[in-house]
Amino acid sequence: FGSVLSGPLSDRYWHLRGGETGSTAPLVGCRVQVAMTFVLCVMVPSVFTVVFAPGGRIGYPAMFALGLGLYVAQSLCALCGLELVSGRAAGVSQGLLGWSAYTGAAAAGLPLGWLIQSSGWQVWRVLMAGGALLGTA
Repeated sequence: FGSVLSGPLSDRYWHLRGGETGSTAPLVGCRVQVAMTFVLCVMVPSVFTVVFAPGGRIGYPAMFALGLGLYVAQSLCALCGLELVSGRAAGVSQGLLGWSAYTGAAAAGLPLGWLIQSSGWQVWRVLMAGGALLGTA
């Protein structure tokens, strides 16, 4: 749902800021602002479950908000990578972005799994909230 929603939302935000009417609002800058806003959708349920539901019950609305925030940011990151390069370099741009994303996910998996196994799911929530906060900084 987040991937489908990301394009129209960022385009609408760009038009609201005066896109295509001689404004100085670059399209990529508007996409990044929308992505950062949706990264907060990752932080809010993480903080909420740390404070109000520390026992491990996260709920469907919180999982929906986590997925929405992650997929909007991921889709818009790829779109920004395509819009910043020429048509000849689009494949290389997407390849490098995908490679770094998969490498980061693979490198984070094992240490995060060990940490969750030794300390519990509460650590995962704190790390998600901290990562979202760093992502918006």
